[in-house]
Amino acid sequence: MRLPVSLLLRMLSELKKSVRCDNRDLQKIVKDALDEVINLYNQKSYIHCMCECRSIVEALSSDKLYSTRTNQTLEIVIDTLASKRIINDEIKDKCHNIRKKGNLIHFGERLKNLNVDYEPLCSETIMDLITVIENWNS
Repeated sequence: MRLPVSLLLRMLSELKKSVRCDNRDLQKIVKDALDEVINLYNQKSYIHCMCECRSIVEALSSDKLYSTRTNQTLEIVIDTLASKRIINDEIKDKCHNIRKKGNLIHFGERLKNLNVDYEPLCSETIMDLITVIENWNS
C-alpha cells in the first residue's frame, strides 16, 4: 500500500521528534539528515534520497554499537545488532532493504541512462525508514 506523498513526508517530519540516540551530536545529525531526505525527495532526487536513508541507518547503527564498530560493513553491523537482540528481525530486514537501495548511488551515471521511475522505490525506502526509527529504541 502506497501512502500519498504529502502524508509520507509529513510522517517523516513528525518522526524527528522521536529520534533518540545515546550520542547527542549523532542525534542532531540524524534529525538534520531527515530534513535532507525530505528535501531530496521534493527535488525528485530519489537515488540520493535513498542514499541519505541508508546514512541514517548507518548513524543509528553506529550509535548502538559505538564501542565495537571498527571497519565493519553496514551489512555486518545490522546482522550484529539483530544477533545481540538490539533490533528484531523485522527491523533487521528493513535496515537491509534500506542499505541495499542506498547502494544504488554507486552505479551513478549508468543509472541515469535507464528509463526507470525511482519514486516508488524511494517511497518504499522512506516507509521502511519510518518503521525503523519508530521501533529503534523499543
